[in-house]
Order: sequence, then C-alpha cells, then structure tokens
Amino acid sequence: MRRYIFVNLVFVFLTLSAYAQITPTHIWTGSANTDWNDPHNWDTGSAPQLAPDGNSIVQIKALSSTPALYPVITTNNCHAKEIEIKSGASIDLQAQIILTQTSHSCAVKNSGLLKMHGTTAQKTWFEETSVAKKIVLESGSTVHYYDTSADALWAGPYENLIVERSISSTDLIVKGNMEVKGSTHPFTITASTKLEVVGKMHVNTSSLLTLINSPIQIYKDVEIEGVSNLTFNNPITLTGNLHNKGSVNIATVNWQPSTDSMTIKNEGELTVTTLNCTPTSSATTLIIEGIDNENKTKITNLSFVGAGGKHLIIKKKIKVDGNIQLSGSSKTSILSVEGDSNDSQLHLATSTTGEGEYLKVYTN
Repeated sequence: MRRYIFVNLVFVFLTLSAYAQITPTHIWTGSANTDWNDPHNWDTGSAPQLAPDGNSIVQIKALSSTPALYPVITTNNCHAKEIEIKSGASIDLQAQIILTQTSHSCAVKNSGLLKMHGTTAQKTWFEETSVAKKIVLESGSTVHYYDTSADALWAGPYENLIVERSISSTDLIVKGNMEVKGSTHPFTITASTKLEVVGKMHVNTSSLLTLINSPIQIYKDVEIEGVSNLTFNNPITLTGNLHNKGSVNIATVNWQPSTDSMTIKNEGELTVTTLNCTPTSSATTLIIEGIDNENKTKITNLSFVGAGGKHLIIKKKIKVDGNIQLSGSSKTSILSVEGDSNDSQLHLATSTTGEGEYLKVYTN
C-alpha cells in the first residue's frame, strides 16, 4: 500500500511539473503575412510546419523584422488551447474569439497589445471564471478597442486601455493609463457607475464631439490635445495635473492634488463650471495657468477655502465670472495668492461675487 501511494505521488508530482514547464508548440514568426491559418507564419520546431489547432500552445513574441507582421484574426475558424502574448508583441482579434478543440474560448495571457472590436462574445471571454477559458491581463499589458461597435464592454480592471470607439459599461477601471484617440465620427464614453484611471487620461481625437459621461470619474492626470469639442458631463476628481490643448467643457473639477506643484494648464480653450480645490497636506503649491486671452480660460465658480499654509499661483490670464471663495485657516495660517510675472492676471466679471479671509494677495 505504501509503495502504491508513493508511486502515485511521484506521478502527480511529475504531471504537475510537466504542466508548469510546458513549452509552446507554435511560435509566431509572421514570415509570410498576418494569417493565423497560414503554416508559413509558424515555427513548430519540426517539419512540416502546421497552423495551430485546438490543442496548440501558442506563443507570440516581439518581432524584430520590418515590418513586423502580427496575427490578425479575420475568421471564426482560428484555434488554440493557450495563447501567450509577450511584451512588445500584439494580436488583432477584430470581432472574433479563438476556440479550443472542445469549442470553448481559449486561455490568453496578455503581456503585450491585444486589439479587438469589443463584441459581446469578447466581453464574455474576459468574464470567464475558468483560467482555461478567459483572457488574463498581465502587468504592463494594453487592450485596444476600435471599430464602430456599441456593445457593452468588460468593466476591467485593465492594465492600460486605448479607446477608439464609443464605450458603454457599468464600471470602467484602468490601473495604468487610458488613451482616447482619433476617430472620424462622434462617440461617447459612458460608465454608468464609475470611471477610474489610476494613471494618465490622454485624449487625442479629431472627433467633432467626444462626451465622457459617468457619475463618478477619478483621474490622476488628464492630458487633452487635438480635440475640437470635448465635454465631461459629470464631476471629475483630479489628483494630479490637467493639461489642455483642445476645446474642453467640464462641469465640475474636484481638484485634490496629492503632491506639490500640481498644475491646471490651458493652452487651448477651457471652460470649467466649478473648480473646487482641496489639496492634501503634502501639496502646498497649486498653479492655474491660462494663455494671453482670459476668455480662453474661464471658471464660473472657484473655491479654495480652509487652505491655510497653501499657495495659489496664477500664470498668465484666467477669468472667474461667477463666485470666488478664497480663504486660509486662521490669522497664523493664511492662503497666499500671487502671480509669477507681470502678465499674470485674474479677471473678475462685473457679476462675480466673492468671499475671502486669512488671505495674502500679491498685486502689482
């Protein structure tokens, strides 16, 4: 009996070891084209070369060739058991999924770039509970959605996300950076509950209208360029910098800088209905920078209260045409407001109302 148990334990150990050290049966070379089913695109380690089937372990490595031809899945007749996408490599699924021999979605471990349309079937692929059937996103990986599909997307969390189509989701959570990029048609990004980008939100699109809409929006840094009409319909929480080179309307910015010398900088046209500044203890200096025309950097309501020991620096020209509230905390803990040069100007409209106390305002 002891010998029987020992033999079985050895068998289990060898089986687990073999699984942990499994090697790919197909390595993508892209020697011929981007066709998954062309045998000339694969290195199988022996002749004859064959395209993957539903039992194949596939690896897609970064290619050094120019141009680098990575697989583009144009048919539902592409198969594998497991796919590993290495850092620097990519695969374009278009609207397809890749199936195993038993006709369920294959396992994918992505450390590179995974492009897709974002269909309902692809959302289900992300949401699978079994690792043998789902897409797993490794650190540093990127998912890129494109096309004109309006299907709801997986909520995440994504490592990094590129968006080139309208998005509808309950939550949308990005642990790294999110990029909204060029499109030839208007589109909307909607997360009905929460949109959170832990890294940088970069918007660069020629779309006539881009609407970012979610009741809770949290960003570290936001960078906007090349946008003719971008609207944030709901309040956003910003813990870092905002840099605008486009035309942007924001309902409310709850600015909660987490480190010192955070900046809201406008080089285009920026309109903010309400700007609430509540810096953390480690952020003592905040900077708002406009351009030479105060009407291009407009804030309806500006609030920076209870800000003892803080410094608000105005660069170039900005305009407040609603309500302005500026205050420190006490006689010994004041808020300083100052410009950085002779062309620094804070314009107040005739309709502006204001409150202030425990202030030191430097003027020319």
